[in-house]
Amino acid sequence: MSARSQKILSRFPAHMEASRAGKALTNVTDALAQNLDTLTSSVGRVRRAHRLSEADEARDLFLLAGLHGIRADEMAVLTTRFALTSKLVEQANSADGSLSAVGNLFGIAPPGFQLERYAVDQPPSDVKTRARFIQAARESINAAALAAALRRRIATVAETHVQGNGTIHALATAAANALDCDLVSMAHSTDRYFHRAKVRDRLTLTFPAVQPGGAVVETAFPSAEEELLIEENPLERLETGADPRRHAQLFPVPRRGFERVLARAIITGTGGRTIGPMVVNRDDGQGIGFAGTVPEGSTLVINEEGRALLDGMDATSRAFGWKGACFADGSQPHRRDFLFAGEGTPADRAAKYVVPTPEGSLSSAFTFPHAGESIPALSLDVGENRFAFFVQEGFFSNEKADGTIERVEPRPAVAFAGGSVFAAGEGEERQTAALLSLSWLERCAYRARIWISSRFLQLTPDDEEGRATRRQVLRAVERFRPAGVRLDVDFIDNRWVLGRGVIFTSDHQPPEQGPGIGMELWKVPEEE
Repeated sequence: MSARSQKILSRFPAHMEASRAGKALTNVTDALAQNLDTLTSSVGRVRRAHRLSEADEARDLFLLAGLHGIRADEMAVLTTRFALTSKLVEQANSADGSLSAVGNLFGIAPPGFQLERYAVDQPPSDVKTRARFIQAARESINAAALAAALRRRIATVAETHVQGNGTIHALATAAANALDCDLVSMAHSTDRYFHRAKVRDRLTLTFPAVQPGGAVVETAFPSAEEELLIEENPLERLETGADPRRHAQLFPVPRRGFERVLARAIITGTGGRTIGPMVVNRDDGQGIGFAGTVPEGSTLVINEEGRALLDGMDATSRAFGWKGACFADGSQPHRRDFLFAGEGTPADRAAKYVVPTPEGSLSSAFTFPHAGESIPALSLDVGENRFAFFVQEGFFSNEKADGTIERVEPRPAVAFAGGSVFAAGEGEERQTAALLSLSWLERCAYRARIWISSRFLQLTPDDEEGRATRRQVLRAVERFRPAGVRLDVDFIDNRWVLGRGVIFTSDHQPPEQGPGIGMELWKVPEEE
């Protein structure tokens, strides 16, 4: 008779002598009790399956997540990582794969993964070292490890919801959680557009560490502090379009945004009339110009750094700029026109003498080219900006309808022989002198971008851009997204990119204009 049967029979009244051998009651009880141990164990497993901290099976954890609206695709980075690690481990076990490819899937602190940590045999054995590493890698992705990772994932989602959605901290925590990392700390740029989070990988890889005295203890590789960045209102280049402009044409440039921005002028030569082009911001009293000709089809760019590029070649030595008051249109007065200084004149609207760059560049005695000094860049304000465009227009003697000739004295400080376009005659309309476009970097409203470590590009070996990983992270973060805000996910790239080469190291605060790129050079393209 089993111990459980005896315990059941002991509950009957003593006068029944239920536990006496040979009685039918004893035999029946013994037969019924033999499966109770199994049933009790099963009931215990069912009970544990309903508790997040105790569930043993991945399937039960996915079902628990589903009760709270957490979808399986939000766990896709985790399951992809486990599947890829398992695949690489089996390839390494068959000597067809790389051991370092497995080790590099874990976020290990510098100097990174080291296979020699598994060489504890005396004398060292490559075969045993390899086998010991493969065993450790398999244990890092076994069923218990997957269940523990899923538990942590689900619990962090719930905790983040309790703390509040739609915040930068919530987005950073959610993005780190989607990558199975813990958020360690956060720092913010002075303009509050960039937020830099330090995160650590939760998944660890162990190795046998030899202790003093010869004892071997399984020790985890330390996790590296990696960076996760959130960029609010990311920059996007906007352009007005290459619009045809005539000499002395006035035109508005409307703009939305948060603050003043620097702008570049893009001037395309047209009809041989783009001679000495100048762009003027009438509201700021500022102009930039080029003392030369932009040939038909060529492009002159005067960028935000105050450099002039003609068809990509530096031509700043012929560029000039000025700052000061400019005349208004008397027929159309405007509140931002400059006024003669006097009582009641706003300080920012009081007329001031023009200051040119380089010094003296507006004088008729100045000689181009100059030393190549950068000129002040144009800027745009929020709202409507009033602009004007000019080229070097000449005035010459004019024959009137009655046959008399009106002679105009040449003024070389205004027009240069062979370096000007003809002025329009009476009743004539000026022709297009250039195609002009203004371009600037604008912070996009209702947008945010999350930058994650490029280490996770390894999860998509067949896709260098990691599209699947970016989509999976985006799905996981979506539940914490502020209403009406569009989120994007990209990888931090340490390679230098023209226009975005910002130095950003661990010793610096988040930059004002870029997510920490520009520390490495691109590989030289292979020649065909």
